[in-house]
Amino acid sequence: MPGMDLFGAIRTFVTIVEAGGLAPAAERLQISAAAVSRHLALLENHLEARLLDRTTRRHRLTEIGETCFERFSRILAELEHTEQLATAGTIEAKGVLRVASTMHFWTWRVAQVLPDFMRQHPKLDVQVNLSERLVDLVEENYDVALQFHPPVSQSVVGRKITTLHRVVCASPEYLRLQGVPQTIDELATRECLLYASRDELVEWRFRTAEGERTVRVSGRLRSTDANTLRLAGMAGIGIIRSPLFVVEKDLAAGRLQRILLHAESVDPDLLAVYPSRRHLPAKVRVFVDFLCDRFGRPAHADHVKAAIR
Repeated sequence: MPGMDLFGAIRTFVTIVEAGGLAPAAERLQISAAAVSRHLALLENHLEARLLDRTTRRHRLTEIGETCFERFSRILAELEHTEQLATAGTIEAKGVLRVASTMHFWTWRVAQVLPDFMRQHPKLDVQVNLSERLVDLVEENYDVALQFHPPVSQSVVGRKITTLHRVVCASPEYLRLQGVPQTIDELATRECLLYASRDELVEWRFRTAEGERTVRVSGRLRSTDANTLRLAGMAGIGIIRSPLFVVEKDLAAGRLQRILLHAESVDPDLLAVYPSRRHLPAKVRVFVDFLCDRFGRPAHADHVKAAIR
């Protein structure tokens, strides 16, 4: 098979899997369904392996198909990234950038630097929707979503922006009256301020010298608003596990005090999720690169932690 035909067949195969079938792949690639079938057959003949089990209703990856999809996706992603680097100075970000984001990181972090991004890209309009639910990028017409959950569909990809560093703390008054917890297990008997919806069981996970530990915590106050918990913590209502960016100024000013320094919270990564790494629009690329530059530097978190100890 000539090289160009092989490349086209690989791209078609990856698109079939990402789009969920031959017909959607044909629409996305803007070629006929017959051409999609022909490309797939060429690739399978070249590899001498069946990549998809096909029935009248669905297509399912074979074992070798799963391996090929994973590797071909990486190859195409690297090619796209190289092309983007080569054309970065000639493609201008413009149009409308539609963003869905988890609320607190956007409010406390991204909103602070968004004016800089908009000044850098004067031809780009930005539309933001804040919500804690997972959005369907394609169905709801978003270009990118900032979320703490990894992609659940093969048609989207995620790029790590940063890790949500969390700390356990309480007010000096609470610690004076109730005592400073010395072990993780003590949290189970303390009044904790819970970032949770109603009736949800809450467990805090930590990484210690002995390995990961989990403790179930409870308390009278639960909320999906980080600032509500922050204010209650400063008022001495209980112990809070909070994103560092929410409480860093309170820690520095002594309104809150860190506890259990020997245990590191097991924290999620913030991801930028978008429909496909290939053919990535310039507006998405520059936005994600901007976020990685501002928040993806490990030294940033280390510097803040050191400043509040």
